[in-house]
Amino acid sequence: MPAVSEYEDMVRNCVEFEKTRIWEENADRLFSRDELVRWIDQPSLVPFLKHIKDTTQSAAFRNAVVQGMLHATKHSEGEYFETFRRLNVFARKR
Repeated sequence: MPAVSEYEDMVRNCVEFEKTRIWEENADRLFSRDELVRWIDQPSLVPFLKHIKDTTQSAAFRNAVVQGMLHATKHSEGEYFETFRRLNVFARKR
């Protein structure tokens, strides 16, 4: 994900705005196993899976990502901790 300064450059070079605000926030959270899997399936994997036409390869990729995330984020029994950084952009045209 681009840094705040990179987004500021993109916004500045795109169109003239009368007001802009770009800020970063920490949105870390705990998930249950099912919640994490749903979060991975929608929206995280959607842009990637649409490029894998073979259903067997698509399923294998999805399962590898899900298993990797479950392993990497396990916090305690039944809880998974996801570090999540969010960038917010507000821009008002003149």
